[in-house]
Amino acid sequence: MAEGTPAEIKARAMGKQIRCTSRLSLEEVRQIPGVLSAKADRNAFELQVNAAEPVVRELLQRDSWLGDLEVTNAGLEEAFLALTQNHNTDSWKERN
Repeated sequence: MAEGTPAEIKARAMGKQIRCTSRLSLEEVRQIPGVLSAKADRNAFELQVNAAEPVVRELLQRDSWLGDLEVTNAGLEEAFLALTQNHNTDSWKERN
């Protein structure tokens, strides 16, 4: 179980969220090095990454029409999911 303030939990999970519109397909975006997860949300993509700068550079290089670019720190929900996914994976490995 993760302990600490919301800011401490987010800091431990470390990550950025990139939101953008692109002419790339979801599969092409998922294959960019550094993308941990990607999903389509209406007409935009939401990407979870550890370091935003190299991913943004790659997005811009692959798609000159990239738009509506937003880079934010991972939210508490993303931090929680990252921590619980790691915990669940570790617990599963210990049992097997």
